[in-house]
Formats: sequence, C-alpha cells, structure tokens
Amino acid sequence: MTDAGPTLVKHHSAITCTPPLTLLDLTEHIELAGDVRAELWVATEAPSADCVARLCVVDCCGSRSIAEGIQLIPLGSTSVAGLGATFRVEMSLRSIAARVETGRRIPLHGTFGSAPQWSINPQAGAPPEWISPTDGRPATHAVRHDADRPSRLVITAVPA
Repeated sequence: MTDAGPTLVKHHSAITCTPPLTLLDLTEHIELAGDVRAELWVATEAPSADCVARLCVVDCCGSRSIAEGIQLIPLGSTSVAGLGATFRVEMSLRSIAARVETGRRIPLHGTFGSAPQWSINPQAGAPPEWISPTDGRPATHAVRHDADRPSRLVITAVPA
C-alpha cells in the first residue's frame, strides 16, 4: 500500500522468486484490523539481503497489496556457505484495517527486493548507499514453509 492507497501487484510478480503462500480462500467476508507481522524462514547465499513481505487481496480483477514490509538481513546474519542454513526473519507490515469480501484470496508474498518500491540492495555485504547497484552480486534466495520452518503471517481477524 502506498500513501495513495492499494497498489496493483502485477508488475511485482515478475521479480517474486517465491510462489505466494495463500492464507485464505474466503467463503465469507472477513475484517482485518491491527498490526500485521510476517515471520519468514529464509535462506540466502548473499552476504546481506533485503527480505520483503507483501500481504495481498486477490479477486477477478487482479492482486492488490494492502500491507508491505522490508527487513534488512545484515552482514553476518546470512548463510554465506549456501542455502543449507535457514534462519527466521521477522518484520512489521504496519497496521491495517480492511474488509475482504467473499470469494477473494489473501496470499502472502515473500521476496528479496522490490524495486522501485524499495532501493536495490546490491547483496555485497556493504550498505547499499556505499556501492553502486551495478557492483552487486547475484544470489539465490529461498523462503521455507514446512512443519519445521513455519513461515507465517500474524494478523487479527475481527468477527463480522
């Protein structure tokens, strides 16, 4: 969501490296209110990265972001040896109040960047403002979701 309201997510989908985790397929409307927090289990081979979580509402017209957050994974917090080590990243997606109608879906997207919404992290271990994005390095990232690594969204649903 931007200051102007919800944003279409279609242009973001091309850079999302992880399929969305669909939280709910609604059979009746639901009201969401309060703080929204994502807890993602991630792995990356980059020395540092930005982890982005986006809560969306999907209907027949497309997908709209209703809350988004970003968390810098600083140098030393990642698995620089490869994708073997998974660790938890928690981030605030801010507070929201939204009524989601019957027949819509509520997916959570997890990704590692969202330009131009957020500045590009060159994933080189230095603060982004110290080096050029062209000096960045490619990296493989993953968001895990299984019994041992339950990536999840924490949100309050208000009885209708």
